[in-house]
Amino acid sequence: MHTLLGLGWDEWGSIVAIVASICVLANWILNKTVRIPLNDLGKRLSHFTDESLKVRQQNAEAMNAIENRVIKVEGRLDGHDMEFKHLYEKEAKRNEKN
Repeated sequence: MHTLLGLGWDEWGSIVAIVASICVLANWILNKTVRIPLNDLGKRLSHFTDESLKVRQQNAEAMNAIENRVIKVEGRLDGHDMEFKHLYEKEAKRNEKN
């Protein structure tokens, strides 16, 4: 009879069958308990990420609009400041004459 490492071919066949059965069972258990739930979680996270990105883009657009409004208002304030300086200087000159 042929042997390998002191075991016969029939014994090796039994060992391979047992190991293969354990691997198939472990794979099935992992699929049911880990992979399928994680795939569902991945889909939910992907949806959340997409929604979060949309909200962040909307917030960025709103911030840009507000920033543009602030820039316009600052320009107007600078114009008013120049006008006040001019009026103050004009009033100061008039007071010097009196």
